[in-house]
Amino acid sequence: MERMMNFDRNIMANTRLVISTRLVVIVGPSTTGKTTLAKKISSEFKGKSIIISHDDVVNKINKNQPQDKIDMQFRLLLIEQIKDAINDESNKLIILDTLNIGYQSLLAFLCIIKAICYSNEITLFKTDLPFNLHEKYIRERAKKDSKTDLKTILAQRKFYYSNDGSLKASFSNQYHDYLVDDEYIITNPEAITIQFDIVPKIELFKQVWVK
Repeated sequence: MERMMNFDRNIMANTRLVISTRLVVIVGPSTTGKTTLAKKISSEFKGKSIIISHDDVVNKINKNQPQDKIDMQFRLLLIEQIKDAINDESNKLIILDTLNIGYQSLLAFLCIIKAICYSNEITLFKTDLPFNLHEKYIRERAKKDSKTDLKTILAQRKFYYSNDGSLKASFSNQYHDYLVDDEYIITNPEAITIQFDIVPKIELFKQVWVK
């Protein structure tokens, strides 16, 4: 695992994640252990937590409509779920399991969250699995789900690692300080340990999302 501090990728001596924010965002291609990591964080947290999953939101959308309408419905539903989770003060930890493999899509996603309903810091995890481990996860998924699309997953991985992908691209200092508190690169979701250091903070503002 690597932790990105001031845009320098310094490899840490251990694999401990320190979560000090109420909102955690996990990004990466399909089948890279994002859901496994989200569940691990949630299960080890001593308090009420909620996971908002990209796949779960997709499954709630009517697919019998044009793609642009599907995309718009997905964005609206996802943001609505995030807003509801943040405004529910009983949720002490909110974990977003998202795709956002493109730099621009990740930037827009985080800016929308900040603009609409959340003013405090965000912890960002980016999955960066070696190909052999990613292949292992894909094979395991294929055994359970015959609809696993290897071509699409590999295309996502290629884009994620490109200059326009959210793994390689770094936010400018201005955006980084505003959007995220800590940023981690996860190379093996199964090998990490987690430490929580969350201090409750008062939201500076809460805006109502207007559909």
